[in-house]
Amino acid sequence: MEIDTKNIPAIRRTLEVMKDGPFTKALFNEIGLYIRTRIIARTSFGKDYQNKPFIPYSPKYAEFRFKHGRPTAPVDLQFTGDMLGPSGMTYNATDSNVRVFFTANKTPGTKATHAEKAYYNQQTRTFFRLSKRDIEGIMLIVQSKRKD
Repeated sequence: MEIDTKNIPAIRRTLEVMKDGPFTKALFNEIGLYIRTRIIARTSFGKDYQNKPFIPYSPKYAEFRFKHGRPTAPVDLQFTGDMLGPSGMTYNATDSNVRVFFTANKTPGTKATHAEKAYYNQQTRTFFRLSKRDIEGIMLIVQSKRKD
């Protein structure tokens, strides 16, 4: 599961119009950090990419969380915090694009990788996706670097 700027039409069109750059790894690092930060912030507040509240945890999982001293509301998709931490969700920038993705790392003592946990969560709570506002923010970052 990944978000790649080269696969987002609005961003791709903006980049094509600005053929003379400035496209650098630093620019795409800034975009990657922006995407990662937006996803973490809204997920922490229990919101999906459209800023709608996540559906509640199932009764069985809520009970499991409660027994382990974890909150059951708002739904924030964080048990240990590792999936959305730097060892779980990260990004890789080049001088032409950035990929935001979940790693194959595991939290010690668990069976599922961060990528597997993200995929499972994405099935019922769409958190790993860019909103129109996110794309507008990315375009503002790109345009702020434009040489006039």
